[in-house]
Amino acid sequence: WKCQLDADANRQAIQGVSDEVATLRGLLSQANDEGHAFRRDLEVHMRPLKELNRRFDEQNELRQRDMDTTRNEISEVCQRGMDKLKEECDGQTKACQRELDNVKCRLIQAIQEGEQCQRDIQTVVHKMEKTEVHNESRPCEFCVNPRHWTERNLNVWLCEQGFPATVGQAFENHLVNGQVAENLGEQDLLSMGISDDLLRRRALRELERLFEPFRESGLKLHPLGKVAAGTRPVSL
Repeated sequence: WKCQLDADANRQAIQGVSDEVATLRGLLSQANDEGHAFRRDLEVHMRPLKELNRRFDEQNELRQRDMDTTRNEISEVCQRGMDKLKEECDGQTKACQRELDNVKCRLIQAIQEGEQCQRDIQTVVHKMEKTEVHNESRPCEFCVNPRHWTERNLNVWLCEQGFPATVGQAFENHLVNGQVAENLGEQDLLSMGISDDLLRRRALRELERLFEPFRESGLKLHPLGKVAAGTRPVSL
């Protein structure tokens, strides 16, 4: 009898568990149905969002393509502008270089012409000086006595003796005429700028030879400018 009671109690417990399981199955089936319904509702509500997201992606892609196109166009325009500007700058630089070369050529030509003109002028001046020296400044028979020579006469005589032109010019620049030249010393020549010792010695020796005959013979000029008898003129 006790075993029968235990079996009935277990049977009731199993029945209760079966009922609870059935209840849980019903609740689970109901929850599953509600989940499917919620999923359907969610899918219904997600469709506009998906469509909106798709449109947004399309618009974003269009904007990106437009931006890329615009960027490429701007780059091309900038590149063409830079190329054109560089071409213009190169052309202006070449033009400026050509003008500069022309100016240089004209300047060189002008310098050469100026140098040629200067040489021509120097030649003419030299010819005029030689003409003046030989035609106007050469000592004549009226001034055979070197004491009566002018600075120019003494300059000509020194050049004819083979001295450099600077020596004769130094005599003329310092206003050394015949009277002054007769009493010159080496220190006087040095003060006149004749720095070469040999030139100073030779100049003093030539001056001594020039004035010596007139000291010894007492040469006097004839009133008409002729050399008095018994004297000898100095070869000039």
